[in-house]
Amino acid sequence: MYVADIIKDEYKEWKENEKIFITAPTGCGKSSFIINDLFEYACLEKKYILYLVNRKILKKQLENDILDKVKSMPSDDSYQKYITVKTYQEIESEMMRGTICYYQYRYIVCDEVHYFISDSMFNTNTIKSYKYIQSYYQRATVIFMSATMDIVKSSIKVIETGYDEKLHGKGGNSLTDDCKYKIDSYNKTVKEYYVEQNYDYLDIVWFKSIDDIPTIIEDADMISDSKVKWLIFLNNIEKAKEIERQIEENKTVVFIKSNYEKDDDAKENVDLIISTKEFKADVLISTSVLDNGISIEDEELRNIVIVTDDKTELLQMLGRKRKDGQNVNVFLWTGNEEHFKHRYEWYNEIYNKYLSINYMVEESNRARQMWANNVYPYSQTQFGEIQGTEKISEPKNYQVDNQQHHIDLGSMLPDSVRLNNKKNNQINEIHSRNTEMHSMFPVGVPNLACWNQIEIMNQFLGSERMHNVMKHFIFQANWCGNRTYFGIELGVNPFSGWMINDKYSLAKEIMETIEKDGYAFCKRQLEWLGLLNEEVVIDVYNNEKVIEETKKIICELVEQELGKELDQEMNVAFKLKIFTPAMRLLKLLGRHEKKELNKWYNTLRKPISPNGKISEACISANKFTELMEIFQLPYVMCGGNKTGIYVVESKDLY
Repeated sequence: MYVADIIKDEYKEWKENEKIFITAPTGCGKSSFIINDLFEYACLEKKYILYLVNRKILKKQLENDILDKVKSMPSDDSYQKYITVKTYQEIESEMMRGTICYYQYRYIVCDEVHYFISDSMFNTNTIKSYKYIQSYYQRATVIFMSATMDIVKSSIKVIETGYDEKLHGKGGNSLTDDCKYKIDSYNKTVKEYYVEQNYDYLDIVWFKSIDDIPTIIEDADMISDSKVKWLIFLNNIEKAKEIERQIEENKTVVFIKSNYEKDDDAKENVDLIISTKEFKADVLISTSVLDNGISIEDEELRNIVIVTDDKTELLQMLGRKRKDGQNVNVFLWTGNEEHFKHRYEWYNEIYNKYLSINYMVEESNRARQMWANNVYPYSQTQFGEIQGTEKISEPKNYQVDNQQHHIDLGSMLPDSVRLNNKKNNQINEIHSRNTEMHSMFPVGVPNLACWNQIEIMNQFLGSERMHNVMKHFIFQANWCGNRTYFGIELGVNPFSGWMINDKYSLAKEIMETIEKDGYAFCKRQLEWLGLLNEEVVIDVYNNEKVIEETKKIICELVEQELGKELDQEMNVAFKLKIFTPAMRLLKLLGRHEKKELNKWYNTLRKPISPNGKISEACISANKFTELMEIFQLPYVMCGGNKTGIYVVESKDLY
C-alpha cells in the first residue's frame, strides 16, 4: 500500500489552516505523492510549495526527481517555479541572519519531520525552523511526513495547545476552559493518514560486539554464491575507521561522514546514490549523514549492519534500502548493561539540568509578560515617545520599545555560543548592563528576566563540563530582527527536552532489565519493528561457534592431503585452499595487528618470480606447523628443503 492509495484525491480539499500528518514506512511513496500528485495539482492551480528536508543529500536527490517530473509534464519551463526545496538548516541560518523571506506558499511540506526531535541535541536550532513553519499555520496547508512520527506529533500538539498528557493526564475536569478550547481548535485542524509498517522481509541476526563486524562480513561472504554489497551504519568514527582498516584488503570500502565532499571516493559513491540510487563500493560505512530520506535500490545490497540505541535512527537506517522482493540480511547490536548504565547516568545529568534551566526561562517569560501587561503601558506615559538605541543613561530619555535592544546581552556571545577564554569579561559586562537596566525599572520585573539570563550564562560559560551538558538544549532564543529590550537571550529547545527524556527513559528501563534478560534490548528493537511475538527466535552471532566452524573447514581441507607426498605445485595449491579460512581464523583469534596479519598474508599468498615467471611460493614445513600451533589443530608438515617433497601428518596436541 502506498501513500497515494490512502489519500486518493482528498489532497484537493485540504484547507489553508490544516495540518496533515502522513505516517508511513520508508519506501511507501511519501515523496512520490508530493512530486507526482500534489506538485502537479499545485502547478494547475498556480499555487506554490515549499518542500523542507533535513539532509543536503536528500535535497539533491529530490531536486533530481522534480526535474525528471517537470520534463515529463507538458512543455512549460515555468512549472519548476512552483516548488522550492530547502533544508531546515537553511531556514534556521536565514532566520539567524535576518534574511528570511515569507513567500505566499500554499503548501509547506515537512519531510522527515522527526528532524525537530532527532537532531535537536546536536543542533538546538531545530525549534527555529519549526517557528517559521508555525507562522504559516493560518495561511497554508502544512504537511508533516515521517516513518517515525509518534514522538514529534505529540510534541507539536503540546507546543500548540500547552497541554501534555504525560504531565496532566488524559483530560477530565482538571482541564481549564481555555485549555479545552485550544485542544479542540487544534484537533479540528488536524488530518492523519497512516500506512502500516511491514518488516517481514528482514532476516535478523544479532551480534554482541562491534569488533565482530569484520568477521561477520567475511563469514557471510564465504557462504554467499554471488557478489553482495554491505551497508554499515555506525556513528563511532574511530570504530568505523578500524572496521574499514580490517576489511579493505579484500574489498573496496568507502567511509561516508558529514564532510564526505572532501573525499573523492565518498563523494563519487554519494553522487551515484543521488543519480542512480546505487553505489560502487563493496562496503559502504556511514554515520547518520545517510540515515534519512535517500533511496538505495541497488539489488546487490543484501546486508545491512546497524549499531544504534535509538528507534528513529534504526527505522530510518533500515529504510535506505528499498524493498525489491528479496529478503535482506540485517545485523543488529544486542546492547549491553555497561552501555545503558553509562547512557542513563549521562542523560540523567543532562535532563536534570534541562529542567532547572527550563524553569528559569519560563520564569523569565512570565516576568516579561507581566512587564508587557503592566509596566510597559506605564513606561509609555512616563517616558514619552523618544526612540533610540544609544547608550542608556537616564530613564526619562527613553521609551522602552519591544523592537529596540538597549540591553544587548547577545553582543557578548557569538550566534553559536561556545565556551571561550573571554567568559569573565562577558559576564562582567552583562552585570554592568543589568545595573543600568535596574536603574531604569525599579519595579524589578524586567530585572528578574535579566538576572535569570545572567545565571544561565554563568552556568553555560562557567566550566567545560557544564558547557558540554547544556549545549544539548541551549539555543539563542531571539535573533536578528527579533531582539527585545532584553537583547539576545539564551533559551531551551523544547524538542531537545523531549529527546533527552526519551533517551533517559529508555536507558533507565533497559539498564534495569538487561541484567536479568540479556535480550532486553533485542526485544525492544523487535518491538519497534513490529516483529516481537512469543515465537520469535533471537539468533545471536556467536564468535566461538564461528571459530569452531572455521577450524572444522581447515581440518577438512588438511585431511584431504593427509599423508600424501606434495611436490611444490601441489604445496602451492594446498596453501591457496587454506588461505581464506586461515586468514579469517587469525582475525577471529584476535590477531588483528597489521604486522602479524601481513606476515601470514605474505606467507600464504606472496608471489615470487624465479627466472622471470610469476608463481606462488610454497609454504614451508616450519611455517605450516607454526600456523597449526596457533590454531591448536593436530597437524604438522615435514620435508621440503632439498627434497622438494612435503608431507602433512597428524599429531597429538598434548
